[in-house]
Amino acid sequence: MKFENAIRNIKEGIVEFFFPHCCAVCEKHLVGDERFICDTCFHALPRVRMQRGVMSEVDDLFLGCRIVKHGVSFFKYSRYSKYSEIIKDIKYRNKPEMGTALARIFAQELLEVNYFDGIDFIVPIPLHRKKQRERGYNQSWYIAKGVSEISGLPIEEVVEAVKPHKTQTAKTADQRKNNVKGVFGINKNITGKQVLLIDDVITTGATLMECCDELEKAGVRGVKILSLALAER
Repeated sequence: MKFENAIRNIKEGIVEFFFPHCCAVCEKHLVGDERFICDTCFHALPRVRMQRGVMSEVDDLFLGCRIVKHGVSFFKYSRYSKYSEIIKDIKYRNKPEMGTALARIFAQELLEVNYFDGIDFIVPIPLHRKKQRERGYNQSWYIAKGVSEISGLPIEEVVEAVKPHKTQTAKTADQRKNNVKGVFGINKNITGKQVLLIDDVITTGATLMECCDELEKAGVRGVKILSLALAER
C-alpha cells in the first residue's frame, strides 16, 4: 500500500509540474487548499448581495411570473470581466466540477438563511440531447449536484428539452424569448410540488421563464431559482 501511494504521489507530482493547476480568473498557480480559483480572486468576486433575505436584482426579472417565489445568484457576470472565465470554464472547457464546488459554497450561505425551506427537489435546466452529446455534460446538473450535497435535496430531472434551440448569446431580449418558445416539456407528475430551478447564468431570464411556464402548467405550486451568475445589464 505504501509503495502504491508513493507511485501515485510521484505521478501526481509529474502531472502538476507539467500541467499546474491555475486560477480560472488570474491564471496564478494555485497553492495549498485553493481549488479552481485563488483566494485573492475569490474574495474579490463581484457578488450579488442579499438584503433582508432577498436579491431584488434577481427577483425583479421574474415579477411577471406568479409561480416564482424568489431568485438568487452567486456573482455578477460580464462577458468583458476576467470573472467570465469561470463560466467559460464550467460551460465550454470541460470543468463542470468547478460549478459543483462554487455551488457548495453558495448553498452553505443559503442554508443559513433557510432558502431551501419548503422545497421538494432540485431541477436543473436541461440541455437538448444533441447539445449534451456534443458538450459531454450538462453544466446545470453539476451546479445542482453541489447544491444537493449541501441542502440534502434530491435532484429530479423532470424537465426535458424536447427540441433544440440556438445559443442565446448575442440575442436581444425578444429574440431570446422567441428562441426558447416550446423548448421544454415535463416528463412526470409533479402536481403540488415546490421546486428549486437551477441554471448557470441568468441574462434576461427568458430560459427560466419558459421553463417556469411549463412547470406551472404541470401543476407545480411554487418555484425558487438559483444560478451561479447574473449578467450585468
